[in-house]
Amino acid sequence: MLSFGVVGTKFGSNYIRTIQNELADIAQVTWICSKSSERYGSNTDKGRIFYTNDYKEICNNVRNIVIATPASTHYEICKYALEQNCNVICEKPFTLDYVQSLELNLIAKSKNLNLCVDHTDLWNGGYLKLKGQFNRKEITLIEYELGDWREQRLDVSHVFDWMPHQIAVVLDLLQKIPEIVSVEGNNDDVTVKLKAQNAAVRLRASRLMKHKMRYIDCWDEKQHWAYDDVKKNLGKNMGDDFSEESFDRKPPLTRLLEEFCAAVEAKEVRFNANLACDVVKMLEEIDKEIK
Repeated sequence: MLSFGVVGTKFGSNYIRTIQNELADIAQVTWICSKSSERYGSNTDKGRIFYTNDYKEICNNVRNIVIATPASTHYEICKYALEQNCNVICEKPFTLDYVQSLELNLIAKSKNLNLCVDHTDLWNGGYLKLKGQFNRKEITLIEYELGDWREQRLDVSHVFDWMPHQIAVVLDLLQKIPEIVSVEGNNDDVTVKLKAQNAAVRLRASRLMKHKMRYIDCWDEKQHWAYDDVKKNLGKNMGDDFSEESFDRKPPLTRLLEEFCAAVEAKEVRFNANLACDVVKMLEEIDKEIK
């Protein structure tokens, strides 16, 4: 049975719930770190879970850590966890600095540790089926619109708050860092155009939309596939007809955690932060254009 420590309860609640309910046969949360840990009482065993407000205490007691804190704290916590030989799952964005991301990735590799950055879209069954239909060299157009009406996180810019998912999908589909063509908008609503090989890319991220949207379109010369993550609909267009397609609806976080646990159990390194570092690099470049 694998033991996990979760740092951060606001964003970490999904990890706690998934591990305790969906992965109960193979893993359990044994430590939780939160600034508001006083609401749980003193540091005592409560149904096999210990509580603390010091992330270092968790890293000194378990070998598998989930970091679900504000992005501005990721570097410090992740570095300490890796130095204590912990396998790490970190919320996106990985860090707010490309050089720091590279440093953490290097530490993990030097210690043969699994380091996973949770770009959730990459574990979504609808996206995975869409991705499987395309040869990366034949993709001609990718469009991804994401938005909702909500307040921005205080410790990051709009670009770092909203666009990690989109950039991760583009890098995963193309397996190449695209060139930035243009960046338009402001710190509430931004549109980015990219190009790579024969592919054009258009991304829009907005916090001003009245209705939540997470919509991916992908084309090559023969087909068009689209995935609506809000309505959970996947479709393809092979000409004039658009048909709905089935896909594995397992929750993305469950799929990620199952694969992570399998890697740890097998004592194999199957996760690294290569793509996450490239995501941070692109976010930095886009953010500079906005500022």
